[in-house]
Amino acid sequence: MSDEAGPEADGDLVRVDLPADSEAPGRARRATREALDGWQLSALVDSVVLVVSELVTNSVRYGRPPLHMVLTRRSQSVRVDVHDAVPAAPPLGDDPTSVDAESGRGLLIVTAVADSVGVERVPGDGKHVFASFRT
Repeated sequence: MSDEAGPEADGDLVRVDLPADSEAPGRARRATREALDGWQLSALVDSVVLVVSELVTNSVRYGRPPLHMVLTRRSQSVRVDVHDAVPAAPPLGDDPTSVDAESGRGLLIVTAVADSVGVERVPGDGKHVFASFRT
């Protein structure tokens, strides 16, 4: 059991501190569903939850603490930022075109589902991997 705090909501922004373990994706998915439902953006839930799951899983697998997710509602979009302390972009993993690949498709899925995707390095503090969705 983690002693991590729950989501912090401030109108158009939700921040979730995440454990660096297998519970992080589930916690992030729950917070995402709650935020989007609260913002009356239920039509985006499936796509955003899928992307959140992939980005948080990558952060747990390849990053290092502290980990957190921020959802931001803007006038015509929703942005997801997942932060970890490793400045390098997440790897693609195995050859995603191989039928035998056990990993490596997550970022391809994110790119296919989100309207924009990127990595912003935070000097001295790792990176944010982000995805945005038009509302």
